Amino acid sequence: MARNTSSALKEVDARSQLAASNKLELLCFNVGDSHSLYAINVFKVREVVKRSSYYIDHVADTGSPVIEGMIDHRIGLLPVINLARWLGEGMGANDDKVIICEYNKSNVGLLANKEAKIIRKDWSEIHIPPPSLLEIGKITNTTKITNDDGSESVVYILDVEQLLQEIAPRFSEMEESNVEHLTPHPVNNLKRILIAEDSHVARSQIKKQLGLLGIADYLMFNNGREILEYISGADPESIGLIITDLEMPEVSGFTVIKEIKANPTFQHIPIVVNSSMSEKNNEREAMQLGASGFIPKISPQQMAAAIQEFAIKR
Repeated sequence: MARNTSSALKEVDARSQLAASNKLELLCFNVGDSHSLYAINVFKVREVVKRSSYYIDHVADTGSPVIEGMIDHRIGLLPVINLARWLGEGMGANDDKVIICEYNKSNVGLLANKEAKIIRKDWSEIHIPPPSLLEIGKITNTTKITNDDGSESVVYILDVEQLLQEIAPRFSEMEESNVEHLTPHPVNNLKRILIAEDSHVARSQIKKQLGLLGIADYLMFNNGREILEYISGADPESIGLIITDLEMPEVSGFTVIKEIKANPTFQHIPIVVNSSMSEKNNEREAMQLGASGFIPKISPQQMAAAIQEFAIKR
């Protein structure tokens, strides 16, 4: 799945257009001893390489048992995560592929095997898992694929943000502590803030940031459909700011921006995107649709600054 620069840029642009039309592509694969299909958004995949192509340096005391080690990739030194161990699917000794991904402007390798296929789905086909699975904190959404024999299989979309939070929690904690320096005293937003976010990690971080800023008047929504339904019956002058993720089940953040900005009653409300899909193409697409700002996850200082700029004293 390695790509040259020209073809990679074409793919990135094509997938930006795909995301803007409420669709996505998923890379499906197995891990460890499991026959279950797991997946991540193709947009976050840089390439898939053979494990044997790299020497995995087993660094002592990484602080997490799921970090297999480090590899010296052409884009730099990056950690390799043993997904099987994290998911409880065996030790992953035979996982012979490394999926090189970019999340929140950080590169990471994910061990996998039996790379199955890339599937294209509409966000309306992506669903929130049942509470019992959601509470585990490793699966963010599910979907289904049709097999060659006509049967269906569930695809479990991994919550990589939760994984990265578990293996490197100190980063977000240090960033979060700096938010306090942006405002010497709590501030009062005069209008309500609406947040559309399906990631448990991101929701928790945003709540903490709002708390540090002394903001209590806000509402959280699990996906784009929920926030659009709420806005359709809301007083437009009561809403000071909308913060939205891009990757959400049922209705994506791109569609949220598009529909709100196409509605004369609500188009004046500023929208800030908070997404791990932090590539420039996504930012450009969101801004062209009418977003007022774009913040890569998880960036507490930038989030606090955006709230101050767009929501305070509006």
